[in-house]
Amino acid sequence: MIPAINVLFAVVFAAGVFAIVMGLVPRQERADLSAIERIGGKGQIRRGAVAELEHRLEMARVDIGVDDFIVTSLGLAFLGGALGFLLSGVLLAAVLGAVGGGIADWVYLTSKAAQELEAYEDALPQVLARLISGAQMGGTFEAAAAQAAEFGPAICRQDWAYIAAQRASGVKPDDIFDEVAARRGSLLLTMIFELIIIQQRQGVGLSQTLQQIEEALRERVKVARRARSAMKGPMRELIVVCAMPFLVVAGVRVVAPGAAAVYSTLVGQFIIFIAWGIVITAFIIGYRSFSQGLREETDFG
Repeated sequence: MIPAINVLFAVVFAAGVFAIVMGLVPRQERADLSAIERIGGKGQIRRGAVAELEHRLEMARVDIGVDDFIVTSLGLAFLGGALGFLLSGVLLAAVLGAVGGGIADWVYLTSKAAQELEAYEDALPQVLARLISGAQMGGTFEAAAAQAAEFGPAICRQDWAYIAAQRASGVKPDDIFDEVAARRGSLLLTMIFELIIIQQRQGVGLSQTLQQIEEALRERVKVARRARSAMKGPMRELIVVCAMPFLVVAGVRVVAPGAAAVYSTLVGQFIIFIAWGIVITAFIIGYRSFSQGLREETDFG
């Protein structure tokens, strides 16, 4: 029978190698998005920690404030620490369980924000169709915005209702668009705003301008969907592989309590601490790498 500690090291090594190798896979060099955005005055926005968290909560459409989110993260950290101790019986493992529990809330928030952005961008072709319809009927951008606010996709109506109300109050389109673009963080939405601004400055018909990009936008959304679909498989595999070391330790304690006695020694505790720490670090590296790769594919697919 293979000693339990050897099984643990094998699984940890596999998880670490998988995540780190996937994170270091070279990707094709792409254009600097921030440089392109700065040409149109839409450079990357630098926020403080609290402002960035508020922005992520708004993007994820989570109906809680920063204070509530932090309290929830601390609660999950406590539960993670308790679970880590129950799985291993090791106090040092409880520390890593607390770290993992706290990280889990941030991972969920990031994932939820990405899902909401995906749904938002998938709806933009319908928004564009409504803008074209409104421009054809009313002849103005204000009429187009009102059409999108009333009949556009539900996920986008709030933004266009805000845009229509601000325009009715006499606020300049540039200022309105900057506010909404910063709130949503969508490159496709920013592109639509830029084209509308160019149209207004050059005096070209709005419906004509928007019709020229409608087909390209629909194709762009299809490309983004394919990229997200292709990335879901590796993300699931990363989660499964990195979960194995935790399950193995719990399984050994149940199936072979005598072999698991090594975990109670000082050396065993440090082994668990180092092994689980490697897995958590590998997961963070892999998750960030996959997320960055997905952003690049959906930005320049």
